[in-house]
Amino acid sequence: MGSINQEGALGTWAIFIGKYFELRDDFEKAIVKKLLEGDWYAQNYIGYAFVKYLPEIIENKKFVKDCCKNLCYATMGNNAHILMTKLLEAVLYYPHEWLDLICKYADEYKSKNKYYYQELLKKIEEAKEIPFF
Repeated sequence: MGSINQEGALGTWAIFIGKYFELRDDFEKAIVKKLLEGDWYAQNYIGYAFVKYLPEIIENKKFVKDCCKNLCYATMGNNAHILMTKLLEAVLYYPHEWLDLICKYADEYKSKNKYYYQELLKKIEEAKEIPFF
């Protein structure tokens, strides 16, 4: 059996195999918690490695709301720049339920970063116009 020799390698593989984890709730909870309590490095790592796949990773309904709220905190409240950039790309792939929740919670942080707030809402409106969602 192979070994993981680089930092972050397990997290990178978790993108693809996370849905098969036995401790899935713990995995989901860890991501949601890092978005709120983590530093820029942790939040940006989530942006780099997971943000596009969050709706596939966070399946437990009790975590979806907190994940959307904490995404808004990490981007607009804590200015995690990589996460900010990656979220603007990722929302194009998010289901409407997630987009509506992000809009709702983004409103709480709009005074912290008005420019990003406007950019996020534009991307969300663009995503809602995509017919296959």
